[in-house]
Amino acid sequence: MNKLEGAVTNAQRKTNNVEFLMPTVGEALGEHQKDLNAKLLSRGRLDFIKYLESVKGQLTQEQFELVRSSALDYNNLMATSDKLHAKNIETKYLLLKRRFFLAEDNVVRDRKNSDSLVCEPDSIFDLVLSGHVKNGHMHWRRLHRNLKMHYANVTRDFTQLCVRYCSKCNAEKKIPPQQKYRHYNIYSGLLPLERVHVELISPLAEPIEGIYSHILYFRDYHSRFVWMLPLKSDNVKDLTEAFSTFLLSLPRIPMFIETASVDRQLLFEICEKVACDYSLTLGLGMSSSRFFQRNGIARLRQQLKSNSVQCIASWPMCLKNGAADHNRSYNNRVQAIPGNLLHSQVSDYVRQFEQKREKLIEKLCATNVVVLRKGGRRQGLLYLEDETTAFHMPDEDYSSTEYDTEGQFDTPINNGSSRSSSPRAQSFIEPTFPSSRTVQLLSDKPEVDLSPDISRRASASGSVTEQNTDDVINASIVL
Repeated sequence: MNKLEGAVTNAQRKTNNVEFLMPTVGEALGEHQKDLNAKLLSRGRLDFIKYLESVKGQLTQEQFELVRSSALDYNNLMATSDKLHAKNIETKYLLLKRRFFLAEDNVVRDRKNSDSLVCEPDSIFDLVLSGHVKNGHMHWRRLHRNLKMHYANVTRDFTQLCVRYCSKCNAEKKIPPQQKYRHYNIYSGLLPLERVHVELISPLAEPIEGIYSHILYFRDYHSRFVWMLPLKSDNVKDLTEAFSTFLLSLPRIPMFIETASVDRQLLFEICEKVACDYSLTLGLGMSSSRFFQRNGIARLRQQLKSNSVQCIASWPMCLKNGAADHNRSYNNRVQAIPGNLLHSQVSDYVRQFEQKREKLIEKLCATNVVVLRKGGRRQGLLYLEDETTAFHMPDEDYSSTEYDTEGQFDTPINNGSSRSSSPRAQSFIEPTFPSSRTVQLLSDKPEVDLSPDISRRASASGSVTEQNTDDVINASIVL
């Protein structure tokens, strides 16, 4: 990484520690109004309302008024849209009645979004622009991440559209057509447990129950189902035991294990040992879904930190907030509940799974398949993806604020460089490595402000080595 890129990354990290100034409903742009193009703002308000009324499931201003005034009924609702008629009015009415309600504080709230505040539709445009300018013309991705925590109907599309009408960020005043964003499961082509990524994380400031300093986090690509195990330390012995416990408790061993935070060399060695000790067939994956993995880490941190007092005091509360609630709740990314999706019945699942694994191994080069032996007898199999054999899957949009580009207009997130070749298996007989070795871990402490070029060596007491995520992902590993 050159000096310029390092400076930009450090500047972006510092912005994450700045408190977000939350705009309020009806808040004016104030002194920032004079710096913005009035005609562009007027056009933006009209374009936004037109777009909002075309989005299914969103309250229009008239429907919002009916909920707020407790005047919602069939006749009044039908008068708000020419798309409502006798055959669908009952369904629409019941959906609105069950989802939105007037709270005791005289504001409309959304049951589907944890009773979050519903912003008046006519005020959403000014709300988003106020948040944008008050926070130093914040990038729309990070702006949305903060606004959605407070307002139920400030969506990703709405935030992106509104920020386009900021004349300071969009000096050329070019407004491309807004493409409607539709969630769908980008990994629906994978089978449950086909690919699982594992991450080592320490998201809380203090050890959980005064004992567990780290969490071993697993997530299935297909279903987004999450598993968590507590770790007393980050040494290889504890990590290997937890990893073995997870694999042996599954109904089927995943085809590929992947990671964004654990050093890939170490993960390879752990997989070797576990496969050899328990006669397993394991695969080490090399998919390019870096943002998917990072988003999973970011979501877990957010879920635990928002309930940090309870989570530090009790490991079961960590499980509830970090895994159980997620696994039992509807997930927009997969259009289903992760727990249901993981255990859904796939036609002839067992045969499909095993045949797919066999075909994958057959296509690999001999150097990418390691037959593990112990005492001269065959004891497990380890196979590796590389750049030529890796399955190229789509990736999520990057939702974490850690690497958002600030002060730019619709700038795509930096994709980074591709990962280099996978670990090479060479003349392995019986895996042995010291249990005191520590794991290279994605930095979990927000107060640490280091250049990405600088890493800390592990101390003799066994603390983790802090390393930039891209450096871990792009690392070349040769045994």
